[in-house]
Amino acid sequence: MDDAPGTPRWNWRHLLVLLLFPIGLKAAYLLGSVAVRGAGTDLQATYVAMAKKHDAYWYERIAVTGYPAITEPEAIGWSQGPHFRQSAWAFFPLYPLLNRWTMRTAGTDFDHSALFWGLVLSAAVALCAYRAGRAFLGDRPRALFFALVLVGFPFAFHQSMFYTEALFLTAMLLAFLCVHHGRYPWLAPVLMALVLVRPNGIAVLLPLYAYHLERTGALHGVRVRWRDLAGRANIRRSLPFVAGAAAFVGWCLYQHRMTGHYFAFSMAQAGWYREPMFPLLAFFRSGDAATQFNSFYTIGALLFAFFTRRLLPLSLNLLVLLGILLPLCSGSVASMPRFIAVLFPLSITLTLLAYHGRHRYTALAAVLVLHFASFLGWATGHPIGL
Repeated sequence: MDDAPGTPRWNWRHLLVLLLFPIGLKAAYLLGSVAVRGAGTDLQATYVAMAKKHDAYWYERIAVTGYPAITEPEAIGWSQGPHFRQSAWAFFPLYPLLNRWTMRTAGTDFDHSALFWGLVLSAAVALCAYRAGRAFLGDRPRALFFALVLVGFPFAFHQSMFYTEALFLTAMLLAFLCVHHGRYPWLAPVLMALVLVRPNGIAVLLPLYAYHLERTGALHGVRVRWRDLAGRANIRRSLPFVAGAAAFVGWCLYQHRMTGHYFAFSMAQAGWYREPMFPLLAFFRSGDAATQFNSFYTIGALLFAFFTRRLLPLSLNLLVLLGILLPLCSGSVASMPRFIAVLFPLSITLTLLAYHGRHRYTALAAVLVLHFASFLGWATGHPIGL
């Protein structure tokens, strides 16, 4: 739904909640980390130690030294038994380059830059989610509920860590908002940013284009109006999608110049024990607790998406399906819970199911309990929280 003419875009009380909610979550993360690990003399250093883990060190390395030139394919990434080699080429450039720019402009280090962008981007997620809630759900109370559910979704704490989740989710929400409101001149730079944040950014172009066709009337369910699809107006509005694909091609050309391989990012996944395979074969490949939990969690998300598919248009169902199945094609369920957390259509469905009546507050509380329960894995260093 679109806002009625003359309707203010923001409810100021809602705006205050949206800005304070991510800050409150960050304070809770800090308290939880202190409870698990103990308090240091410097709270900022304690927060950095909590937020800067695992992939964050790769982002820091890229921000400081850039991507390495490689002449041997084995240096891109490999694994065999207990032995492995990893490289920076597994990671896309926008987030580390954003920090590199901040570091040089402000004369600061990666930790302070990542802290700054963590605050900015987590607020951006909440604000964009609210606007997306107005677009998809209509009234403001539902939009606020949806934004809180999305920010408080299980494993969504990664939005506050030195990771790409907040940047990716902001770009994805902005892209759908641009299409929804017909802001096609803004769509091109948003899509260029989206595809340079994470590998699956290029896959978002397909459901986003389907949503564009739904908004313009060229797609009804699974039925395509071919005359509208081939019309001059649709071709003109489709040009921003080419910009997104062009940005991805440019990134592949840069990889080829530096490594001799156009898809070095895909080759580098071998260093994390990932290998191409049919997605459903990725479940339960190991007997460790993290693999078991991630497998059940991902299957649960797939079943939830399947049984609630009628609540969403084809485009959003496609976004969820691709967002789950494509990472599974790497043969691993590692990190699947955090990949699922950015699939905002699932939060739309939860809002549609849970908002009615007095029990919506209970539902929101349950989401937050699961959110903080998932954070315990991260705080304690358990692989489930990766």
